[in-house]
Amino acid sequence: MAKKPYSLDFSIVRDTDRTRAIEEILDSLSYDPSPTELEQMASYILYGKDENGQNAIQRNETIDKDKRYKSYKTKDDKVKSLDEIMDTPGFNE
Repeated sequence: MAKKPYSLDFSIVRDTDRTRAIEEILDSLSYDPSPTELEQMASYILYGKDENGQNAIQRNETIDKDKRYKSYKTKDDKVKSLDEIMDTPGFNE
């Protein structure tokens, strides 16, 4: 397996700074990242801390995935608490 041409800098703590770092990596790549690489990049951002020192997991936040079409964002899209989603009928994840 070939070595990746980039590495994720885990000394970066803030989620916004991690997002900028990923944007720079994506701009510099000469190929499209694999789904596994994209998932690692997303997790890297997801576990970044906000101004209160918490990440999205610690805040129990998630995005509502019950929409049929997900290719664009609407004003109905909002961050919901994990508890709120788990309490809805039909939750099966």
